[in-house]
Amino acid sequence: MITQNLKKRMSIFSRKDDDDEDEWYQRSLVNFTLVAGNHPALLKLPRALENVVKPRLEIRQNNLTAAEARVLSLGLRLNCSVQELRMKDNRIGASGATSLSETLRVNKTLLVLDLRGNNIRGPGICMLADSMQDNMTLTDMDLRWNYTGESSDYVEAAIIDLNKFCERNLKSVEAIEVDLLDETTSKQPETQNSINASENGEENGNHSNSANGENGTDDVKETGTKIIGERRMMREIDATFRTASVSSLGLPKMEDGPAARIVVEVFRAKNLPPVMWSTGKDDEIPGMPHAYCMCSLNKEQHPSEISRKDYNPCWNFSCSFNVYNMWNVLVVKVAHTPSSVKRHRDDYVIGTVNIPIGWVVNWRGVTRGLDGLYRAFYRSVGASTGTVYQSCSCLDSNGVETSFFQTPEAAAHAYDEVAFKKDGERAQQNFSSDSSVIGLHVKEESFHLVGDDGVEVVGVQAGVISTIRVRLKMFFTGVNYMEIVLDRAFKLPKMDTGLGSCDAYCVIMFGDYKFRSKVVKNSLDPVFRQSFRVEIPANFDSGECRVQVWDWDRFDEDDHMGNAIVQISRGKLGTTELDGEHDIYFPDTMETVRNSKGENSKIRLKFLYYPAGSSEDKDSDSLCSSSTGSLANKLDPV
Repeated sequence: MITQNLKKRMSIFSRKDDDDEDEWYQRSLVNFTLVAGNHPALLKLPRALENVVKPRLEIRQNNLTAAEARVLSLGLRLNCSVQELRMKDNRIGASGATSLSETLRVNKTLLVLDLRGNNIRGPGICMLADSMQDNMTLTDMDLRWNYTGESSDYVEAAIIDLNKFCERNLKSVEAIEVDLLDETTSKQPETQNSINASENGEENGNHSNSANGENGTDDVKETGTKIIGERRMMREIDATFRTASVSSLGLPKMEDGPAARIVVEVFRAKNLPPVMWSTGKDDEIPGMPHAYCMCSLNKEQHPSEISRKDYNPCWNFSCSFNVYNMWNVLVVKVAHTPSSVKRHRDDYVIGTVNIPIGWVVNWRGVTRGLDGLYRAFYRSVGASTGTVYQSCSCLDSNGVETSFFQTPEAAAHAYDEVAFKKDGERAQQNFSSDSSVIGLHVKEESFHLVGDDGVEVVGVQAGVISTIRVRLKMFFTGVNYMEIVLDRAFKLPKMDTGLGSCDAYCVIMFGDYKFRSKVVKNSLDPVFRQSFRVEIPANFDSGECRVQVWDWDRFDEDDHMGNAIVQISRGKLGTTELDGEHDIYFPDTMETVRNSKGENSKIRLKFLYYPAGSSEDKDSDSLCSSSTGSLANKLDPV
């Protein structure tokens, strides 16, 4: 098996301290090719350079994993010979595709990449599309027979733009071919004169080299001509790529401005693994890491502070990025630095999380089809690999069961209904969660850290995966957002007989939105501290926000304690008039709810408004402006 051979090769050909980096990369690639059992075939390249040949690396059906794809990508970064890479029917997955995407950003010789049937899911495809913004030579990438995921509209957009990037590169290469072909044709008369002069010299006895010497000299000249020609072509392709307009292909241009702004908050990591510390000699011992996180998107990078010697570092770190496409990928890396005060380029990366922006934009499980309608798909919690996703359906306004919806919110509600029926409170839902922020264009979850080999990182606690908790908020240009902050309720009446308490939760209704808060058990003064994010239409004039307070019961039906009603108008948005404590009224009589002491039951709310073209600052409620770009329609909110 090639997998066993590669592991053996990695141990034999590991890099030594005194090794030159270029030589190590080239040696790794050479030995990878030999182990694969396929000697590089020669592939004739552009017509203008018909004498230039390049190797072809074909490693189909070798059961390659993400770890071996990582080794291959390291070898290809500085390689100047491989132009065609065939990796059909392996299993590199999204992590292996991520490694190859890092190589595509710097590789300038690869023309064809075949990744059919490699179990590459949505994040891996988005990483490949993201890297193709910097690649100027790849003209063909085959991604057939890979699984895009249950919410695949942004992955489909990535595949479409991938084809456009390849088309752009192909046009640049063809333009260079035509120029070089014209130049070669114009020099043919000079070449013919040189041949005639050489023949005349031979007739006069001036040619004294032997036949072998003549052939050897011609080979050297021919090789030099090939190298000069191909280097010149790559330089001209690079120049053409950087100056060519891509507007005709519908590709994004940074100067058009961002379509949105995303705010990233990294709270903490849990159960990080031990790292190796040097003892000053040749020995190393395991110990706690100096951990920090690095967030990067569209060539922007923002590092956090270093948390010294902690398996569960808490950063509470916030940053923001411009977004140009739904398939842009946010990369969050957790790294260890031997220094406790500064970071280094060679710091050890503990694990990585790749988050496509489209995942934040979409409601959970919701995708948009080419017909413009929305659908929802759900798979049960703990389902084994290969389990088919179930299409979610519910009754429409006419009482007819359907699985196609006009709005993403309707599809998200259908997803929640199916998820709750299947898995109850274990299911992650769109409108009911324990997260601190729920709603439109926001996600907060704990992600598993993944190593370079594509395997989830196991922490210091045996058998437990290392995680990192991240919250992402999207602010689209042209979209107004409001966050309804449910702080707490107090002086609630006793609802549970014998216990003298209640298990309170709230249902927040505003327009077509209906959210459910978490349940706070055994408390008459429950603290929720949750925010519910909604969109305010441009033509909004006034509306009602109704907060229902319920008592949760395990075996009986839940008890409705009362409602708090807040009237919202356009003029009150962005002010503090709506903030504060609101009385709770009985749903039928509209009388104030009181506790056993005769005190009025109240609920504390706050309303944060973010008009179009603004985004959130973590340390305050101030607004920072964001550019308006022509790509807003391309990054259409889902």
